[in-house]
Formats: sequence, C-alpha cells, structure tokens
Amino acid sequence: MTTGIEILNENRIWPLATLIIGLQGETDKDTVATLELLDELRHCKVFYVPLLFTSEEDCMLKEARHMDLKHLTPLQSDLIATCWKRNIEVFVAKKEHWKIKLGTMIAYAMYYRWKHGRKLLKPIMKFSGWLE
Repeated sequence: MTTGIEILNENRIWPLATLIIGLQGETDKDTVATLELLDELRHCKVFYVPLLFTSEEDCMLKEARHMDLKHLTPLQSDLIATCWKRNIEVFVAKKEHWKIKLGTMIAYAMYYRWKHGRKLLKPIMKFSGWLE
C-alpha cells in the first residue's frame, strides 16, 4: 500500500483515506495495526477522514450499536487524533498552526469539556499540536 501511495504522491495525487472506527468486532489489535499503517505512511500526503461507525437501515449491520465519542477506547481516540494531526501537518501551512492550537482549546473549553468531559482533552491536544 505504501508504494502505491508514494507513486500517487510522485504524480501530485493526494488520496483521501476514510477510516471507519468502532465497527462491530473491532479490537485493540485492529486499531494498533491501523496506527502502525499511519506511521508507515507518515511521509506520504494522504488526507485521513476518521468516521465513527453508524449502521444504516438496510444493511446487514443495522442492529449493531452506533459508535459515539463516549464509547471510544483510548486507542480509538488516539487513532482519530493521529489522523487529524497528520492532516494538519501535511495540509496546513506551519505559520497557520497557531490558529488551530488556539481554536481547538477554545472549542474544548466552551463545548467538548462540557459535553464529553476530560476524556477528549488528550486527543484534542495531540492533533492540535500541544502534545507530540
């Protein structure tokens, strides 16, 4: 997979990668494997879109529980934060990173802390650049 993405990047093509998080039966091992893949692709230009699993009415997983921020494991939270951190590193000019740092902390203080508690503080700080 890394070779294919490198070839796309050499031709100025930046793929979009949708990652569905919280599929029924997903394990920590699956999440770690995805984090390892992101690490292998760290030098490639890929835009990651981490999505929480939601079942649809006419699908075979329609009875499965929808994933939400409350039920994310720490590894799943780290996966989402890693995706957005990579997106920011690749697609946002360095001189603009301060805006993301400021904006995410304001959003956390005014909404996410109230809605989700301290659980999201570390992932938010990671993707915004406050934590490495």
